[in-house]
Amino acid sequence: MNVSSKKKGSKKVGREFLDEEKLTSIALLERTTQHSLATNLGVSQSTVSRWMMSKQIRSHRNALKPGLTDKNKLARLIFSLEHLVYHEYIKRVVFKDQSNIIHMDEKWFSKTKPTTRFYLGKGETDPHRCVQSKSFIEKVMFMCAVARPLYESNGELIFDGKIGIWSFVMDVPAQRNSKNRVAGIMETKCIESINKQVTKDMIINRVLPAIKAKWPSNVSKHIIIQQDNARPHFSNDDPDFKKAATSDG
Repeated sequence: MNVSSKKKGSKKVGREFLDEEKLTSIALLERTTQHSLATNLGVSQSTVSRWMMSKQIRSHRNALKPGLTDKNKLARLIFSLEHLVYHEYIKRVVFKDQSNIIHMDEKWFSKTKPTTRFYLGKGETDPHRCVQSKSFIEKVMFMCAVARPLYESNGELIFDGKIGIWSFVMDVPAQRNSKNRVAGIMETKCIESINKQVTKDMIINRVLPAIKAKWPSNVSKHIIIQQDNARPHFSNDDPDFKKAATSDG
């Protein structure tokens, strides 16, 4: 009995093999997806997937790197060397303990999310959340300041390192009546434009008093506030900041 295929022109097709020279000759922007890679190689997308599963093609997620100049590299090197000190006891160079450095940074947070998961009871009513526009959810910026915890020689914790966290908001009177409040009632609103003056007021009126209130009295008062290079940050030579920071010694 003849059980071979009677379809004319049928033939057994073997698996295709990857041509690495052809793969590397394709421009990088022409092989950012499996579909575009398969098109430029002249094979099916399933073949490309099979090559990836067999580790013949690897997926690489590329990230942009900072384009540093020689001046930038020198500044980073000097900054790193400033945090090294020679230890007399162990006779080698080690990093400073950095116990007098306070790290400060800002972060935007959305007031809510378009979709949130809740776990409710069987007879509990579904929560009702509403905003005017899901595409423009209001955001609030917070400033946080932390430092290294400090311990006594006997291991007792004297400072947990938590300076505080503050929101960039302001209280303004309502301009007109509405169903939610009457005119003149104080409302808390977000500060949408964060500039140098707003940042300086936050540090002078919130951060510095919190540091002076929480900093232990029996440790050094030479404190460094470490900022990043965001544009709203101001220089350490600012006269208002220097006056507020050194007002009580």
